[in-house]
Amino acid sequence: MEKKIVLRRIKIVCTISVCLLFLLASGCADETVLATSRGWKCLNQLPTDYEGAIAQSTKAIQLDPQNAQAYFLRAGALLGCEDWRGAAADYTKAIELGDVPYCLQPYQIPGAYFARGYCHEKLSDYGKAVAAYTVWIQSAKRADELSAAYVNRSRCYVLLDDIESAARDTKRHEASLKLWRSLQSTRISEEFLSAAVGGALSGVFQATTGSDPFDPSVLMVAGTPSRVLDRSREASMMNGMKKVNEMDVTITDRDLARIYNVRAHQQSRMDKSKNALLDYTRSIKLNPNGEIAVSAYLGRAEVFAAIKQSASAEANLAKAAELIPDVNSPDTFFFYGKFGSVQAALGNNDAAISAYNQAIEVAPSQPKIDPQKLFTFGKRDILLLRGITYSNKGDHDRAIADYSKALKKKVLGGAQHGEIYYQRALSYFAKNQYGRARSDVDLALKFGYKVDPDFIAKLNSVSH
Repeated sequence: MEKKIVLRRIKIVCTISVCLLFLLASGCADETVLATSRGWKCLNQLPTDYEGAIAQSTKAIQLDPQNAQAYFLRAGALLGCEDWRGAAADYTKAIELGDVPYCLQPYQIPGAYFARGYCHEKLSDYGKAVAAYTVWIQSAKRADELSAAYVNRSRCYVLLDDIESAARDTKRHEASLKLWRSLQSTRISEEFLSAAVGGALSGVFQATTGSDPFDPSVLMVAGTPSRVLDRSREASMMNGMKKVNEMDVTITDRDLARIYNVRAHQQSRMDKSKNALLDYTRSIKLNPNGEIAVSAYLGRAEVFAAIKQSASAEANLAKAAELIPDVNSPDTFFFYGKFGSVQAALGNNDAAISAYNQAIEVAPSQPKIDPQKLFTFGKRDILLLRGITYSNKGDHDRAIADYSKALKKKVLGGAQHGEIYYQRALSYFAKNQYGRARSDVDLALKFGYKVDPDFIAKLNSVSH
């Protein structure tokens, strides 16, 4: 009898324990979901709250160390903070757990392999980056994603001194881009694609200047494109992508000229001026006319301006100026923008403003330029650049007008908003309008812009 009572009590205790464990597990699961949801919200708001996303995803990982999506989320936030090593480690962990979503709606964040490749690229580990991009190329489900992967892998091949592979990837990028455009017609798809390939849809400029590789974080706020194709077009896309991956690529002098331009641009960004000039010169010899030559002359002028060889910079600008009017290219806006920035670097403010005006004038006829954006090759708004040049001339009224007009655009990213507020603060300060300067500095800081502490100290000294 007593044994039966004891067994019954043990059974009751076990049942209660199991129930408690189930409730505890359910509670943890709910907390994990809630933390992850909060993390995505932090990542998708403007300005982006990367620290909040990291805190929430870390909490989710602590509650459930096997949660691949939490690692995926934290990796995206670390990427936004430019913690490339930390982001790569989290993407790797998410991949190891084997439950990584291909793409999370509505944030449009690409696959972990693609993003990990980007982190390796930023860490200058180009071999690992190529390997990661190759996996993504093999698994991409849309032609625009394939295009972005080929763009980035091409840049890595350039820096590995594999010029022919880079040229092949550039041509495959163009083929996949052409395929995507043939199957898409909505404006939002064009905007998504613009983000996906770094702001230059299909023209030579991106491929010839080596502008920044596609940054996975831009898709966190890039909006949701139309992802629904009818079955016939979906089948056409998959067949087309297969053909792109298997296409036999013939490499011409023009193709090599483009790749030398890419490498020259990368060399100039790494302060390897001599190497950059050699590659720009190789490019011009291979292709002395047309848009590739314009890009090379402008690139060479930029390098000469940076190393204070003004006469050589002016000579290359003159050569570029001769060629630009004869170029019927979707990149003419970018050429004038670059021309203006080099003139500004040389201190030729009037010439710079004239070039920026020409860029703005040709923008409406440029098929890939959204008139609400007018971003130059460096993803900076042309009005910001012209405003800075007006400011350098001491014409702060026109500078403020340009900054204010740029700030009315709702398509600018947080960092660019911050820079414009800061530049406008400088102009307000020059006009002794300290209250407005203080307000703009606060807004610049809010958007995450790193304001010069000396300017803050100077502002404090006159506004108290």
